[in-house]
Amino acid sequence: MCSSIMAPLLSEYDHHMDDMTEQLQRYQVQMTAIRLKLDTVVKENERLHAELRESVERQLQSLPVSTGPGVEGDTLVDEGLINNLHEQIQLSVQERDQAMELWQASAQELDRLQQLYQITASDGQLHVAEQQRLKDQLIQFQQHIQKLQVTNQKLESVSCSQSLGQIYVCVTLE
Repeated sequence: MCSSIMAPLLSEYDHHMDDMTEQLQRYQVQMTAIRLKLDTVVKENERLHAELRESVERQLQSLPVSTGPGVEGDTLVDEGLINNLHEQIQLSVQERDQAMELWQASAQELDRLQQLYQITASDGQLHVAEQQRLKDQLIQFQQHIQKLQVTNQKLESVSCSQSLGQIYVCVTLE
């Protein structure tokens, strides 16, 4: 009787544990993918930073040294270079900001997945402990049922013996 109640519970518990294990594996795959994307973003950011630095350094080195006031052509070239450098700086700042936003979003997703992993892992440990407790309880119930069946058989045999004794007494008295 008790095993008929416990068996579906254990089956459902095992099914739930399998589902949680699958979910944990999916989260681990997602976490690995996010880490790879984050590494790619960081490398790209470092590459862009190096390229920008090289470009700015080349442009600064190519700037003509002004020999004095009154050189009108050099001033126009200098202003054009300065404007170009300002544009490049603004673009690099925008790229950096976008990379930082992407990095922050990836970091937040990674944190969320790590928290979910920890919750899932601790839930799994709780479920394993609960499953063991239920199995122990099932064994205790089965042992108790077995003892009750043995006791019932003894009582039936004693009752039967007493009934036979009464029949024997009745037969001998007649």
